[in-house]
Amino acid sequence: MLRHGNVNPNKSNEPNKPNKLNKLNKLNKLNKLNKLEKPRTTTMKPYLVYVTTADKTEARIIGKHLVQAKLAACVNILDPMNSMYVWKGEFQDNQEAVMIAKTTQERVPALITAVKERHSYECPCIVSLPISDGNPDFLAWIVKQVR
Repeated sequence: MLRHGNVNPNKSNEPNKPNKLNKLNKLNKLNKLNKLEKPRTTTMKPYLVYVTTADKTEARIIGKHLVQAKLAACVNILDPMNSMYVWKGEFQDNQEAVMIAKTTQERVPALITAVKERHSYECPCIVSLPISDGNPDFLAWIVKQVR
């Protein structure tokens, strides 16, 4: 217990002045929180869109359209890729090509529509995935390319 004349290091001796120690503690806590937060590079969220196509030629045609229409910043094509699935009751084991398009959440619906309009499949695989983290410069470039 403190008596008159003893100094409490956690209390200010001057009325209406914030305690310097408490102020430093708050600043330290804020700095720690800021270090834990991921930097936001943009307000538009980058996405990857995974698409399978019948072959590399179809992937190149669709990919070129997506980039030129600014629906995707870029498209990677992986060929060949092997797919196994059941379609209309029959087991399938086919070679296909994969497209991975980089875009933003805002552009995904238009990108899906464009792929479906140009795709040879009755029910093409088109799935989008949010990018949770990455090179901030690259993520900002994706956003800039599809504006």
